[in-house]
Amino acid sequence: MLPLGRVVATRTGSVPYAPKQRRFVVEFAGGELPTLAGEQPVAANVALTSGKLVRTYVEPLPMQEKSKGAWRMFIDFEPDTAKPADLRAALQLRGVTLTETFVTTIRP
Repeated sequence: MLPLGRVVATRTGSVPYAPKQRRFVVEFAGGELPTLAGEQPVAANVALTSGKLVRTYVEPLPMQEKSKGAWRMFIDFEPDTAKPADLRAALQLRGVTLTETFVTTIRP
């Protein structure tokens, strides 16, 4: 069994067309990720303890990053303005977890 892919970069900011929403971008690399074709149905497994999950999507990084097996996950959510939220996110393929879990706390 191959080791799990790891988080290699994260970014956060606002969603350009939705000012009340926030976006996390998480990049994963390693593990089985380098062996996957871009057409594979890799999916985001995301959980929030408060707020509203609006949208997630996953994409392989361009060819120059393919040797690293890098994939990028986008998480758009509307935070609760009164309480913090714990966010957990990992990549899966057909229900099998491919990566470590990214965990963070979002404060209002």
